[in-house]
Amino acid sequence: MDKVYRDYSHDELEGLYNQRERISGYDDYPVRWLDQSNSARTALEMIPDITYGPDPLESYDFFPASPGSPIQIFFHGGYWHSQDKINFEFMAPLFVENGISFVGVNYPLCPQSTMGNLLNSCRKMLVHLSQNIKDYVAEPGAFHLAGHSAGGHIAVFLASTDWKQNGYEISPPIKSTLSISGIFDLQPVVYLERNKEIGLNQNDVDQFSPVNIISSFTGKLLLAVGSNEGIEFLRQTQDFAKLMNLKGNECQDIVLQGANHFSILDHYSNADGELFHLVKKMVYE
Repeated sequence: MDKVYRDYSHDELEGLYNQRERISGYDDYPVRWLDQSNSARTALEMIPDITYGPDPLESYDFFPASPGSPIQIFFHGGYWHSQDKINFEFMAPLFVENGISFVGVNYPLCPQSTMGNLLNSCRKMLVHLSQNIKDYVAEPGAFHLAGHSAGGHIAVFLASTDWKQNGYEISPPIKSTLSISGIFDLQPVVYLERNKEIGLNQNDVDQFSPVNIISSFTGKLLLAVGSNEGIEFLRQTQDFAKLMNLKGNECQDIVLQGANHFSILDHYSNADGELFHLVKKMVYE
């Protein structure tokens, strides 16, 4: 078979990057996540569907903690073409209980949106939140970005933004970034069947792969991946961590033993989770 990326064929890449097919019992995860997210949305004080642009998906939900709280901003996964914030707010109670306001973000999805427009929309969201944050919580603290899978890519991209160079008058107060199971080299995505639903081209790979564009980075970076996510997700995380440290950025990476691409979120949303403890430490340092 012809090799298309790092000595892998198309079929081999499909096996490495299609996490749903790799994990038995995948269907149980979204059911549990939505049920717990609905409970969180009912139980907590919440400002829903704050719009930051004209697209119907340009909105976010804000779960305020106490005055002076830091702000955890979460970008969901879904390979840039699916999912919604309402499925990924099950971790909000844990953050609010620990004095951290939580924000769940929606953004325009591919292929209706290009990757460039999607990322610019997420930049616009952070600027909107920066300008309006005092309407939602008194004396707000710094921003702490987080994202899972495609959202992990988005969070890293945002923290690498030169805001003034990109035409923004303000720079969001980003202090740290957590990328969970992120993709930092977009090249293999071009060869996946899934790309029919994403629409990435080579120009997108060159412009929007963090491995190609990182020259500066705001704040600390934590990269997390599960030991059961397969060799490519492990390599992407570990290679990117090495690159970031070589460039002089403060970056830590962790492999969570026994975690797969979806169960890794349990480490982020559970009070006893190793990942949550690392994030809490990073937020309050």
